[in-house]
Amino acid sequence: MYETYKRLCKIFESNFTKVQGAGGNISIKKDNLMIIKSSGKTFCHTEKKDISYIDISKYKIGKKRVNYLISGNRESMETSFHMYFNNSIVIHLHDLNILLITLINKTEEYVKFLKSQCSLNLKFAIVPYAHPGKELANQISKFSDKDSDFIILESHGCIFTSDDDTNIEKLIKSIDRYTIKFLKNLQIKPIKDDFKISLDIFKIALDKIKNNDIYFPDQAVFLNESSINEIASHFNNENIDSIVKNYLENSIYELFKSICAILSSANAKYKLNTLNMKNVRKLNDDPIEKRRKNLIN
Repeated sequence: MYETYKRLCKIFESNFTKVQGAGGNISIKKDNLMIIKSSGKTFCHTEKKDISYIDISKYKIGKKRVNYLISGNRESMETSFHMYFNNSIVIHLHDLNILLITLINKTEEYVKFLKSQCSLNLKFAIVPYAHPGKELANQISKFSDKDSDFIILESHGCIFTSDDDTNIEKLIKSIDRYTIKFLKNLQIKPIKDDFKISLDIFKIALDKIKNNDIYFPDQAVFLNESSINEIASHFNNENIDSIVKNYLENSIYELFKSICAILSSANAKYKLNTLNMKNVRKLNDDPIEKRRKNLIN
């Protein structure tokens, strides 16, 4: 169980298009035990102290953390939806290409494309945006079945589930191929792991952020205005990707780079959906999100 968890984390720990910073999560259930990445940890943190071990029966009946947390620190705020699915392995990714599809209002068209192209017998679900944590878990329970294989979270990311670690890896790779094909059909350049921030996109991203254009939850939580103002002082440096990377803590750099990558791929052809200010304020005021931010910083 633990070795499978470590192996799956290793696949995504350096995969920029799938995971940025401390985003995303992996959980595995067996009998009455769940292991899940602890809050504020990245996929690089795979030691047992970085993982939460949870008594499933005590968690499901609403026992306090002191009773259901067998070991580890604080479990992921998204543990509730990991518990919801019947399959033993749940992988939640912040896939930038799938996120981009939701931001340009092409989600339903994308799912139709997958159903027509993909030979796998999958159960799909589309979940409208909801505040991360219990609200998202409730939304998932409304819009997806417990045995769904692939779940798209609007303005957030996606979820894959399976009872087999090899099969879930194949599923993710298969969906990735079709996602890239779908974007190319729309004449959109897919986001790649080796994306570099150009000076032009850097300036556009700064303007969007200062205009409060928030595209996904972690942007609202971790990218504060003071960080952005500091970055702006490097406007005239041609080697902007290296400057930004050296200046920002890696998790924050990856989030900023995510925005740049999304804007670069969408270009002027597509208008991107943004979170409304009510949702942004809710993210900024959420004590759980504040605690997660402190864990990373």
